[in-house]
Amino acid sequence: MFMILPGFAQDSLKRKANHYLGIQANQLLRQILNFGNSTSIDNPYLFVYSINSIETGFGMNIGMGYTFNESKDGDAFNTRKTTINNLAFRVGFEKKSELSKRWLVSWGFDVVIDNQKNNTINTIDFGQGNNSTVETTSKTSAFGIGPRLTLNYKISEKIFLGTESTYYFKSGENKLTVNQSTGGNNETSDKFKRFQLAVPVVLLLILKI
Repeated sequence: MFMILPGFAQDSLKRKANHYLGIQANQLLRQILNFGNSTSIDNPYLFVYSINSIETGFGMNIGMGYTFNESKDGDAFNTRKTTINNLAFRVGFEKKSELSKRWLVSWGFDVVIDNQKNNTINTIDFGQGNNSTVETTSKTSAFGIGPRLTLNYKISEKIFLGTESTYYFKSGENKLTVNQSTGGNNETSDKFKRFQLAVPVVLLLILKI
């Protein structure tokens, strides 16, 4: 991201669009302010970027979040390895408008793509080279569309603190696969359609470029 910042540098007199680059700031602010014991943030988009016309406020918004986590626990006889690999991506149009000198609001409509994979391998060692392994893999793939509303407070000319709410309709499929070293492998799947509301609890630290 820092590599692309020089490409945004322009003469302010010739600039036709503003660029906004944001990152989730909940964890940072939690170290400063007391939010109680709540740690659940129903917003997978860790980074957001938008480009908007200075004259009309219309533009494009992109959001992306990627999570990779690998852990291993257990003892000498029973071990478990878990790998989580999740990707969330959205792109859409939006319009930004100034409510006042300090407040900036935007509304838009997005197309979203979600891919989640959770893989767990359990290994039991019975001794003398006799092992039993069970591998469980769950996958979720979804595609959706829906509206988005944001509210941003101007801390300075270049820095904003914002939040957003979305209401996406998603259609996708869940797959669960269980492979056992002793046989008896099994695979199940189910399709889903749902409306998913994300309330404005996410805090975004936004830099106007």
